[in-house]
Amino acid sequence: MEEEEMDDLSGASGSSLEEITLVSVRVGWLYFNPVSTRGRILHLVQMLVLPFIPIVALITQNCIAMSSAVRNQGTVTHVALQVQDAVQVGELLRALQLERTEVGYYILSNASSTLRMNITNVFDRTNFIIESMRQWPKIRLQDFRDSINPLETQVTKVVSWYNNANRLLLKALSNTINQADASSLWRTLISYKNVMKSEEQFGISLVYGAAYFLKGTLDQPSYLTWVEGTSQAWHWLNQTRALSERASRLLYEKIMRNKATAVTYRFVGTDIDFIYRSEIIGNDQRVGSLQMADKYMQETAGFIDSIREVEALLVADIRIAIEDQMTLADSQYNMALAVLVLVLIISPIIILLVRRATNLIHVYAIDLIAKSTEVKKEKRKSDNLVYQLLPRSVAHYLKQSKQVPAEYFESVTIYLSDIVGFTRISSESSPLQVVMLLNTLYKQFDSCIEKYDVYKMETIGDAYMVVSGLPNRNGERHAVEIAEMSLQLLDVVSRFELLHKKGERLQVRIGVHSGTCVAGVVGTKMPRYCMFGKTITSAHFMESSGKPMKIHISETTYKILAQTGRYNIEFHKRLQVISKYRVQNGQEVQMDTYWLMGHVNSTEQATPSASKREDEMPAFLQYFADSEPTRTQRPTTTNKF
Repeated sequence: MEEEEMDDLSGASGSSLEEITLVSVRVGWLYFNPVSTRGRILHLVQMLVLPFIPIVALITQNCIAMSSAVRNQGTVTHVALQVQDAVQVGELLRALQLERTEVGYYILSNASSTLRMNITNVFDRTNFIIESMRQWPKIRLQDFRDSINPLETQVTKVVSWYNNANRLLLKALSNTINQADASSLWRTLISYKNVMKSEEQFGISLVYGAAYFLKGTLDQPSYLTWVEGTSQAWHWLNQTRALSERASRLLYEKIMRNKATAVTYRFVGTDIDFIYRSEIIGNDQRVGSLQMADKYMQETAGFIDSIREVEALLVADIRIAIEDQMTLADSQYNMALAVLVLVLIISPIIILLVRRATNLIHVYAIDLIAKSTEVKKEKRKSDNLVYQLLPRSVAHYLKQSKQVPAEYFESVTIYLSDIVGFTRISSESSPLQVVMLLNTLYKQFDSCIEKYDVYKMETIGDAYMVVSGLPNRNGERHAVEIAEMSLQLLDVVSRFELLHKKGERLQVRIGVHSGTCVAGVVGTKMPRYCMFGKTITSAHFMESSGKPMKIHISETTYKILAQTGRYNIEFHKRLQVISKYRVQNGQEVQMDTYWLMGHVNSTEQATPSASKREDEMPAFLQYFADSEPTRTQRPTTTNKF
C-alpha cells in the first residue's frame, strides 16, 4: 500500500518534478537522486545495509558464542566420561585390593579363618564391578583365580599377581586423570589418585602384616615389601591430606569416632601412628597366632575402610563439580541459542520496519520536492521584483543581511524625461486610463533600455530616470549608452498614439547631463537605491529647460559625445543655472547646452527593440498578477493607447 501511495504521489506530481533540477544526495562516493526510481532503490539498499551490518555482526557473534558453548559442552562431557572411567577404574582397583587381601589371608590361614567374608562372594563382587565398567582391561583374572590352591599356592605369588594387575590399573587411572582437562578439579582428582595409591600400599602391607602374626616372623623380601608399602601408604595419604582439607578433616573424624581404631591409631603431628607398626618393624620372632592375625586384619581393615570413605567423599565432590560444569555448559549453550533465535526473529522485523520507514521518507521527499518547487517559484518572483527595484549587486548585499556602503562615482550620465502636458492629460482622463497610459509607455521604455548598459533609477508619475555608469562602472561609455537609448526612446514616443484621444500624440522632454554623484541604499523597511549630488539637479534642469521631442544635453555630455564623432549635435544656448548652485565666489553658474539631433549617418538611427512583446506586463505587476490567478490582464497588441 505504501509503495502504491508513493507511486501515485510520484505520478501526480511528475509534471512539476520534471521541471526541477534536484540536488543529488552524496553517500560516500555515490551520488543519487532520492526521488527517481534508481535513487529510491539505492536509498532503500543503503537503509537496509546500515542495520544489516550490525545484525550480521550480532548473528556472527552469537554463532561464535554458541560454537564456543558447544565446544565447552563437549569438553565438559569428555571430562565427565574421563572422570567416570577413572571412578570405575578406582572401584575395580578397590575390589581387586579387597580380593587380594581376602585371597592372601585365605591362603595364609589355609582356609581356616572365619572372620572374613566368603571368598566366592569376593569374586562375585569383583565380577559385578567388571561387568559395569565401560572399558574392561584384559588382565585374565578368571584364569588366575582357577589356578589358586590354598594348600599349594604361595602367598607371595598371589600378592605379586594382584600387585601387577593393580599397578596397571593405577597407571590407567593416572592416564585417565591426566587426559581429563579439568583445571577446576585437579586438586580433587589428584587427591583421589593419591587415596587409591595409599589404599593399594596399605593393602599390600596388610597381607604381609597378617603373614607376620600368622607365622611369627617375615623373611627378608616380605619384610622389605611390608616396610616399603607402609611408608608409601603414609606418604600418599599425607599428600591427600595436604591437597584436600576436607578429606583430612573427614579422615580425622572417622578415626577418632571409631573407638576400636582410635585405640589402634593416633594422630602425631601430620601423621597417624600405627601402633602395630612397632611390633612388625622389629620383625622379632614370636609364636604365630590365628587370633592375633584376625584381630590385626579386623582393626587394620577398619582403618582402610575409613580411607575408603574419604575416597567416596572425593568421588562425590568430583561428580558434583562435573554436574555443575555440565549445568553451566548447558545454560551457556541454551542462552547462546536463545539469543541467536531472538536475533534471527528480530532481524526480519527490523528490515521490514526500515523498509517501511524508507518508503515513508520517499513519500515525504516527493511532497517536499513539490513544496520546494513552489517556494523556488515564489522566490524567483520575489527576486525578480527586488531586481526591478534595486541593482543586482545591491540586492545581493541586502539578501545577505549586509549593509550596503555608499559609493562615489567619478563620472556618470543621467537621463531624465517627462511627458509634456501630463497634468492636462490626467485631468481629461480617468485614473484607469492614466495608469494604462503610463504602463504601456514605460513597458516599451523598459523593453528598449534592456539592450543598453544603463540602470533604471525610478519612475515618479510621468518622470522617467535612467543612469549609466552606476552601480557598475563602465569608463567613458556611459554618455554613449544614454545617447543611443535617448534616440531610440524618442523614436518610440514619436510613434506612440493616445487611443482615448484620437489624433493626439504623446510628447516628451528629455534632459541628459554627465557628472559626479554619490549613490547608496536609503531606508531599512523599504530600502531604495538613491543618487545624491548636483548632477541630478542639473539633469532636472536640462529636462525642464528643454523642448518637446528634443534631447537636451549639457556641456559635459557634449564633450564626451563629440569625441566619438558619431552624433549630430547642435548648439542651443548658454543657460544660467538656478541660484541654488552658486559657486563659492558668489557668481552664478552658466552652462552651454546642446541638442542631440541624431547620428551623423541617418541610417544608424536606433529602432525600437523587439526583444520583448509589447503586451508583456512589467515584472512588478506580473508578480501581483501571478499571485491572484483570477485577475486577468488586458492584452495590448500595439503601441497605441
